[in-house]
Amino acid sequence: PPFASCLAVNDQKKYAQFFAIAGSTLVPGAVIRLLGDDADSDPDAEGGAFGDGYFYVVGSHGLSRNKDKLHNSSFLVFRFKVDAATGKPAFPVTDAKPDPAIEKSSKLREALKSAAPFGTLAEKPLGGGGVNLEGIAVRGQRLYVGLRGPSLQNKAFILSAALGGVFGSAALDAKPHDLALGPNAGIRDLA
Repeated sequence: PPFASCLAVNDQKKYAQFFAIAGSTLVPGAVIRLLGDDADSDPDAEGGAFGDGYFYVVGSHGLSRNKDKLHNSSFLVFRFKVDAATGKPAFPVTDAKPDPAIEKSSKLREALKSAAPFGTLAEKPLGGGGVNLEGIAVRGQRLYVGLRGPSLQNKAFILSAALGGVFGSAALDAKPHDLALGPNAGIRDLA
């Protein structure tokens, strides 16, 4: 429901948090664990979206800023279904451990590595022009992710993919889209 069930993501934690908007006030809600303690790192969540009854969370799909180290946890997209009337999942929401109903997928990783013209920069440091996602949106049966980097020839990029490919066995059908935003401009959020 509008403003009654929203989701905030945190790029330094293994959880997200529900919140509501009451007038001009943010009302904190339950914390929902996305990854367990056995994960190699936090998911470096950089965006959240809602579409067709699901909340989505995307990891940065980039290298660790501090050590240029690959963390598999950063290469995930999560989703979980919520009730249309309440905006809450059917499973118990807890910060103790992730519920099995929270789906996770690493399928965008290969799509990013093979997408022209930025695929060769996937899994390279952000400071060196590497791929780093910020922002996610869902429209129809497509998932869209915005690239903070790289910016090439005055263009920023969005990658779209079929939801049935990201979270199922359908073809991924990944497509890069470029936007002439100017020099050194990247995407920081999508809606």
